[in-house]
Amino acid sequence: MLAEVVNERLKYLAGLCNGLALGFIGFSLIRPLTDGDSPAWRYVAGGFALHALGHYILGMLREENTDVA
Repeated sequence: MLAEVVNERLKYLAGLCNGLALGFIGFSLIRPLTDGDSPAWRYVAGGFALHALGHYILGMLREENTDVA
């Protein structure tokens, strides 16, 4: 039971990281369309770093006990 709770919390945290990553990358690509500047590469790098963190968090999932007694 505990592994299921921990896994769900880790999945939510990974989803949060991926959502933030999408926002960072989207911001860095849409902003130049309005300002005429070059893409802010630090936001792209931050987005990829958050996406990688999400993958790392998903790697921490625990194996759930499926034995039904």
